[in-house]
Amino acid sequence: MKFFSRTSIYLLLSLLIFTSGCVKYYQIPEISERQVTVNGLLIAGEKPIVTVKESYLPSDTVIFDLDNSSEANLITNALVVLSTEEGKQYTLRFVDSIYYQGVGLKGYTTDSLIPREGNTYYLKVYVPGYDTLYSFTKVPYSPRVDTFFIRSSDTVEFSSDLSVDIVIQDSCVTPEYYFVTGYGSFYTEDPNCIIFPASQSILLPDRNFNCTKYTFSLTVDMHTPELRFYKANIDLGVYIETLYQQVSQRRFSDFPNPFQEPVVVYSNIQNGTGIFAALSRPFVITINTKKNEKADHNYN
Repeated sequence: MKFFSRTSIYLLLSLLIFTSGCVKYYQIPEISERQVTVNGLLIAGEKPIVTVKESYLPSDTVIFDLDNSSEANLITNALVVLSTEEGKQYTLRFVDSIYYQGVGLKGYTTDSLIPREGNTYYLKVYVPGYDTLYSFTKVPYSPRVDTFFIRSSDTVEFSSDLSVDIVIQDSCVTPEYYFVTGYGSFYTEDPNCIIFPASQSILLPDRNFNCTKYTFSLTVDMHTPELRFYKANIDLGVYIETLYQQVSQRRFSDFPNPFQEPVVVYSNIQNGTGIFAALSRPFVITINTKKNEKADHNYN
């Protein structure tokens, strides 16, 4: 399956805000009171971003908003605090435009705290009328890339496509998750991957190659300037996996399987719903854009 990544990693955050395809209606669980939904993403080396919304009710008419432009149910008067392992606290402010790689989102952020790999961060959210929400997450270390290869290929779908092989030196920690995004067009046929078109990104769990070298192959349009290859922490990995399973069930809503157990999307927000997760610094792969070049390229 080929898809197009037009912007950045914060399209993933749009996925975290409320997930599904836009312009499609979904049944809201039978709940009588709204909850607070908190979604936060930490990327090593980048300023944090947290969104706070009230959950929907069955009586709401919902069209899910994948680029987070809607202000429906958005909470702008929350007190959002991030703390480090040493106990230092940072109060995040609400802003209308948080820009990262060309994407603007509404949410809470700060310029004073830049997440670092290997560190654990603690989140508290105070919303008037609700219990205090808590969570924590650890920023993973960057992926260990042994090498990567970029080559032209006559076997790929389009003549302008390039084959990109990323040789991963996977650690013996399990489970681990790899995450790739980029500008332009790219896809993979790797059976281990979870491809979530709404987020324009790919998740690669290591359960089938733990503690070994593994070659991750993608096909990339030669005009795509770069790929960004991250390590996702377990919170983000499990969230995307369970979310994918739930959305996959929705596709068969006209022909439900009576023996299929409903999938509950993973949440690590105490006293509310949502996800607080993290990505490492990216390993950036610059794509060779010279036309008709057939030579292999080995980058160490």
